[in-house]
Amino acid sequence: MIGIGWAGPTLLAAGTEAQQKRYLPRLLSGEDVWCQLFSEPDAGSDLAGLGTSAVRDGDEWIVNGQKIWTSLGHFSRYGILIARTDRDVPKHKGITYFVCPMDSEGIEIRPIVEMTGGHTFNEVFFTDVRIPHDNVVGEVNDGWRLAKVTLTNERVSLSGGGALWGNGPEARDLLEAVRSAGGVSDPLTRQRLAQIHIESEILRLIRLRTVSAAVGGGTGPRGIGAQGPRRRTRTEPDGSRQGPRRRGRHAHRCGTARRRSWHLALRLPVLPGTHHRRWHRRRAAQHPR
Repeated sequence: MIGIGWAGPTLLAAGTEAQQKRYLPRLLSGEDVWCQLFSEPDAGSDLAGLGTSAVRDGDEWIVNGQKIWTSLGHFSRYGILIARTDRDVPKHKGITYFVCPMDSEGIEIRPIVEMTGGHTFNEVFFTDVRIPHDNVVGEVNDGWRLAKVTLTNERVSLSGGGALWGNGPEARDLLEAVRSAGGVSDPLTRQRLAQIHIESEILRLIRLRTVSAAVGGGTGPRGIGAQGPRRRTRTEPDGSRQGPRRRGRHAHRCGTARRRSWHLALRLPVLPGTHHRRWHRRRAAQHPR
């Protein structure tokens, strides 16, 4: 996944022709496993604050530092590495992007064993690791831009329809199971199923837009906000973001139409007007004749 979904698109976007010919065929065939060497103990959410350094020495770079949470590092042949190459410029400007051979002298991989006994993640330590200058992807000190390309493609790779990291049952499988069982009558469950359907469709359309951008020569998926002005949003109790609430005498009509559109999209049977009855009771209490 890391090779095809994250490293591959970045090499296509910024790699040299020699790098693409060297790495992409074996990456696509699955012969070479790749890992990501980004996160550090002191640079997680603030990734640009990384401390791993790379110093130029002729035609090589000498790398020292530590990475953490490296998935499949113990199986990988290559890693995509970002390291600080200039400490005299703002932190986002002095980072360079490398292809790092994981069998290089000076690399130590320590397993992070989970409570289940499984071993997926690793700590990776670099002690005077020498990486050829030919392994620099893009320009020196332009690694932050390429890291964003990688991370954007990572989000798309993990946004598959499956329940776990794009794998396993999809939303449509759940909805088909509900339809086969005759639907559900609980309104909260129905709304949650509708939300699952909506989110699944949004992810599907984002993936299609990403493919279209790549075919059109784009370097990676763009944010939704790039397509036009942003709508005002509000935060729901569960942390989700929704459009502005309608107020006034048309608020109920708008909400009912939205609920019915969800039911139609799901092809679930619409129960008789529960929401209408509640609204009329509230209106009668507020405006007695």
